[in-house]
Formats: sequence, C-alpha cells, structure tokens
Amino acid sequence: PIKAQRQKMISIHSSVNSSHNLPNSTLSFDAAKTFSAYFPKSVMFEIIQNIESKDITAQIKNMFFDDADVLNQPCMSSRLFASFILAIDMLPNFTKNVKDDAIYSSKKGLKVSQSSDASFLLRWLEKLQQQIRSLLIPLLRVIVQAEITSLKEASTPTKKSQDGEGNSTPEEVYFAHKEIKMNSRQEEEKTREKREVGFSGLDCSSILGPVDSVAGSNTLLEKNVLALSKVVKEIHRICNCNVGSNNKMIRPFQDADDDNCCGSGDAIENCFMILIHFLETCQSEHAECLRKACSKSMLCYWPADRFIKAAHRYTLDFKCVLTTLTDNESMIIKPDRHLLIEHDLISCIGRAIRFHLRKFFNSVPLPLTTNHKVDSSVRSRVHERLEIMMDEKSNRDTAASDGSLSSIFTVALRQVYEYFGMQNCLLADHTPEMPRRFCNSPASLRGLGEKGSHIILKQHDVDQVILDIEDAHIFLTTARACKFIFELMTCPGVKEEIERIGGWSTVKRFGQTIVEFHLHRACQNDAYFALLCDIDAFTDRISRYHVAMESAVHICENSLEKLWSRFRCASQTKSFLARNPLIVHISDELLADKTFKFPTISTR
Repeated sequence: PIKAQRQKMISIHSSVNSSHNLPNSTLSFDAAKTFSAYFPKSVMFEIIQNIESKDITAQIKNMFFDDADVLNQPCMSSRLFASFILAIDMLPNFTKNVKDDAIYSSKKGLKVSQSSDASFLLRWLEKLQQQIRSLLIPLLRVIVQAEITSLKEASTPTKKSQDGEGNSTPEEVYFAHKEIKMNSRQEEEKTREKREVGFSGLDCSSILGPVDSVAGSNTLLEKNVLALSKVVKEIHRICNCNVGSNNKMIRPFQDADDDNCCGSGDAIENCFMILIHFLETCQSEHAECLRKACSKSMLCYWPADRFIKAAHRYTLDFKCVLTTLTDNESMIIKPDRHLLIEHDLISCIGRAIRFHLRKFFNSVPLPLTTNHKVDSSVRSRVHERLEIMMDEKSNRDTAASDGSLSSIFTVALRQVYEYFGMQNCLLADHTPEMPRRFCNSPASLRGLGEKGSHIILKQHDVDQVILDIEDAHIFLTTARACKFIFELMTCPGVKEEIERIGGWSTVKRFGQTIVEFHLHRACQNDAYFALLCDIDAFTDRISRYHVAMESAVHICENSLEKLWSRFRCASQTKSFLARNPLIVHISDELLADKTFKFPTISTR
C-alpha cells in the first residue's frame, strides 16, 4: 500500500510538472514541505503502527533521564512527544525499505531516482533527527515538566484491573483530585454506577487553589506559575532569537556535509512544521493504535481518546509559534495569536496574586467547619488598623461591609489600568495630562437653549450627551480609585504589617512575568496585575495621579450639574416633556450615577 501510494503521488506530479526536469544542482525548496510530500499522513500512519507501549516507556526514560514522576504520573504530553521522537527515528528504516521508489521535489516537481540519491536522503534524515533533538526537545521537556507539576498533588493512581484475557478494563479510572458519585435516573434503575469528575494537567484545571485559612496552601499554585513561566520563556526565546546559519534545514538532494546547503526556511521553523504534521496525524481515526499504545503506557487506566484533545491543544499552540516564526514583521507573539499556555499562566498568576492580596488586607477567614482549625498567621493585621467608611448617599457595598479590602483594591487597580492603559501606568516619571473640560460636545453645550426657545432634541443629540455623561463618570470613578489606593498604601502601619508577613516580593515577581512576556495580550481579565511589578514605583505614580486628578474632579462635577440645568431635567411640566420626551433619558443617566463609590479609609 505504501509503494502504491508513492507511485500514485509520482504519477500526479509527473503529469502536472513534466516541464520541470531541471538538473539536481538547481533544486531549491522548503524542506518541511518536502517532508510532508515524502512522508504524508498515510505514510506516517504506517510508521506509527509499529510504535508499542514498551517503546514509548523506553523513550520517556531516555528523554527525561529516568525521571520517575514522568512515568508514574498520568502525563499525556510525555507520551505524545516520546511517540514523536520514535516516529522520527523510524524514518531512515522506512526509507531503506522503499529504496526502489522514485521521489519528487514538492516545489520543482523533479523526478529523481532514489537508487542514486538514497544516501543523500538518509543523511538528510539523520541531520533532521539531530536538529529536532537539539532545537525542540528542550521545549518539549519544559512542557512535560509543567504538566507534571500540575499533577504533583494528585491522588495516587489506581492500579489497572484486568479481565480474564489480561486486558485493562475501565472499572477504576484515574482522575486528578476529586471523586464524585453521579447517578442519573436511568442509571439508578439499572445499576448504581460510580463516576468520577476529571481534571486535566493540560489546562491547569488539576491545580488546587490556595485555602485562605491554611498556611502554605499557595505553594502548589506558585510552583505551577514557575513551571509555566519556563515554558513561555522558552517559546519567547525561540521566537526572538536570531537563528544562525548552522540552524538551517539542509536539502535532501544536496550533500549533508556541505555547510552551504541550506533550505529556504530556518531549521526551527521546519522542526515545528514536522511536529505539527505528526500531531495532526495523531488526531486521525487511523491513529487509534498509537493512542492505545500511549494509554497502555500509563500506570492506570486512561481512555485513549483523551490523547486527541491533548494533541489538538498542542497543535494550536505550535501553529501559533510557527506563525510568529515565519512573520518577518515582528518576532513577538501578537495580540491576535494567543497561546493557550500563556492564558493558563496569567490565569494562575491572577489566582496567586489574589491570594496574597487577601492575606495582606482581609481579616482572618471564618472556619469552614466546627472542627476546622484556622491558622491566624496566614493574615496580616492591616484590617485591625483600618476602618472602612462608606458614603451615606451611596448604596450598600457588600465587599466594604464584609471588610474585603482586597476586593475593593482589585476593582480600583483595574479601573486605573483601564483608564490610563498599560504604557502610561508603567512609565516611571510620566503623569498623563488630565482633562479640564467635560461634557464638551455641541449637543451638551447647546442644551435646550434660552428659556422660551423651541429646540427639539433628536436621538443623535441625546446619544452625544449620554456619551459625555459616561465619560465624566469614568473619570470620577478613576479619580476615586486613585484616592482609595493612595489612602490605603500610605496609611500608617500598612507597609510595615505587609513586610512582616513576607512583603510584596512574590507579587512583584508575578507582575514582572506579565510585563516580560506580554501576557496582558493573552488575557485582559488579569492584565491589570502587571501594575504591581514595582510596588514602590506604583505607589508613587498613584500619588501623582491622585494630586493631578483632584482639581479636575470639581470641574467634572460642576459640568454634570450644569448639564442638569441646561436640559431642565428637574422640570415636571407636561407640555415641556411632551415636546422633548427624550430628556428623560438624560435625566435618568445623570441620576443613575454609575460611578463606583470607593470607601474612605481611616486609622482606628
């Protein structure tokens, strides 16, 4: 079948490209595309048929230096990557078995007899193996270690149960952490079947969150942040490095020892293309044998179809990296190219920082049960030194009434980030110019004219006015956010108390990670934590923002009051409201006052 497939490919190329019979010396083509032509998925299917679970186990030991964790934990990435290396290692043997075939250049369509050039192809494949091992394996290792770290605290895998023929049966399935019995009505009628809820190390759902009342419960989460950071760092190193001439992919029909025989693309790009080619093959229904071999290499029962999801996830990330590598404009991951692993990293960073903020600002949590012992050392005494006072005119705020300073601090931090932007917030000595005029659109300045005039408001006029009101409310909310953060950070005893329980060092390191790897592009929900990369500079910056905005706050509030008067929002005259029914939308917007009311902080 393989030989027939090759012959079919040859006949197609010869009919389409018969005019491209050029000398061997003129060959120039993309090596990875050539690889895909020589070894299409049908050929790769044939290769992976020979991969067995014992081969995968042996390759894992070789790749990861007999690390017991890689074999003992249900790590899917290690099985997939070990299978990839095995498949690449089998390619030279496969080439020897079909040495009578003819091979074509995918770009030039040139027919070349393998009997005369087989040695060059074999030497090209040997070079390919070396490049994959030197360029890809460091990245694959840190990816595996990141998945292993997320499974460290998982429960002990259950042993495989076997039927009479010695085959594994899915009576006991290993999932991370939590086991829950779930029974539908139909199952209850037939048999009460135990099912378990599974969490994956691929997307970090297996990572237990920190428990506020338990000291050291944040350790696992922070270890995962470190492991994921290593993966993202390696990816960015690959994307930003200048690949030298030694890392170029050689052409199969040129001398593999010739230093000048380089292909059109960098070796690292071709390696990623070949890896993606393999992972896409793994997702096919024809690769079931490989997935079963990977499943069998686990120490516990593991459904083979789960490797489809794993292969698909890594395919998406590697395609994103490949797109960045081939982009000549920029070697930085762009906003429209989100690595899933970058999203996982910033999500874990956000969870870790929120834990530290609760530790800094909130009171000791209540015990979960009557027998639960709360460790008071996990909290600072900042909440004992401060008193939170809400404005009497504002609505009751749950976070403030519960004493959750960390929640209010997070809302304020996000408001500052969204108003000023990442760039302005990270510039050391830069204070943006504050607006001095508000509600300045023509419709807002005109209002309803002098008394007795007959101006009729149109919908686009009302839309302009409402936009002005919204802009003014956003400014007021930001000014109050700056004031709240300034009062909190400069309140006597707060800095000393935070330093007593460990200080900001961990939070600063996480914020620096967001900035270094541009993680704010991957997930806007936690991007504002980047402002905490330098807490002293941030406090100084907030102080300057607070002073600069304070004078503009009165101008903004006066502009809103004038707007109320210009549109006579207090009027209850029926004839006036009938003539201008749209005024009610302006008055409602002004009365709603959508600004967030931050509490006032004072010492007790």
